[in-house]
Amino acid sequence: MSEKNHTELAQQVQQLSELVQKQGQMIAKTGKQLMEMQLSDVKSRMAQMDAPQQKFNIEDYATNEDIVQLVCELQGQLDFMEDRLIARTFNSHLTKASPELAKIAPLCNKDGTPAPEFFPQTKANLNALEPADLLRLCEFYELIMENEANPELEAIVKSDTLTPEDAEKLMNTSLGTKTVEQKLAQFTADDIADLFDEFARFIGVRIRKGPEW
Repeated sequence: MSEKNHTELAQQVQQLSELVQKQGQMIAKTGKQLMEMQLSDVKSRMAQMDAPQQKFNIEDYATNEDIVQLVCELQGQLDFMEDRLIARTFNSHLTKASPELAKIAPLCNKDGTPAPEFFPQTKANLNALEPADLLRLCEFYELIMENEANPELEAIVKSDTLTPEDAEKLMNTSLGTKTVEQKLAQFTADDIADLFDEFARFIGVRIRKGPEW
């Protein structure tokens, strides 16, 4: 073998040796990265296992029964609204010029409770409504709410001493034991006329005792 061929062969061997060395380093580096990735994955899984599991509370989620119940309640409210709309439409023909025996359609309240027995059935009954019955009807349909402050009760609440008589007053107030007569004593004639107009508007009748529409 000539010296030239020997030199070329030695160079090729050297190149192959360097290539093998580079490939070995690359394989070692790739293996190290793969091991690091696997180790990271194992650590992540271990951390998830050690972490406290999130509690599942069925009460936080609506069940099918809840949805059905809600739909039924909404449908019931819509039915009540439709019934009242039909009754108001029927009552809208009543004016001061209507016959005294013209019929008035009764309305249920927002909960669907039928009208009480003292609900006026005719125009004559409406005009002859006693203030006490008018007040009861307005309360039944929640047209008025008691929100007027009572100075006497406020003084009792702020007082440092509470007598048995004071306690009885507070108890009677909390139980709503104020009679209709006591409530009416706070109303003037104009207030009663306003109550009548409010009730008439609610049931759809076009009869007024006051200056408002």
